[in-house]
Amino acid sequence: MSGRSAGKSVLLAVPFALLTACGGDAPESAPRSTPTPAAPAAPAAPVASGDLVTQGQQVFNGAGLCFSCHGQGGVGTALGPNLTDDTWIWIENPGVDLQAKLVAQIRSGAPRPKEFPAPMPPMGGASLTEDQLQAVAAYVASL
Repeated sequence: MSGRSAGKSVLLAVPFALLTACGGDAPESAPRSTPTPAAPAAPAAPVASGDLVTQGQQVFNGAGLCFSCHGQGGVGTALGPNLTDDTWIWIENPGVDLQAKLVAQIRSGAPRPKEFPAPMPPMGGASLTEDQLQAVAAYVASL
């Protein structure tokens, strides 16, 4: 295969991978429900170590493909919510054990989105190890 053909193959594979990671086959006419107002913030849970957060950032922006729906740095896109604000669509009482709640949410995904057009498959469609899952949850909690 020539270098030019290999480059075209990579360019064609990237959009497919992004759509797969974000569950891009959801119907556009799927009903959207109104989010439940967030409860008052409880005292913040301890933040994970810097090494775990750094590892999680690498997973978020790399192998985890999280950035493809949640944007670089978790600021959100048309496909997935902002993870840097105080609004949590799926997490109740985020001030209490947020990292454990994020691990559970990432592990199970969001099969029926509340506000966005595509579901989040379990682990965002990526094949994450338990260590990577813990690290990406620590990173998101740190945002």
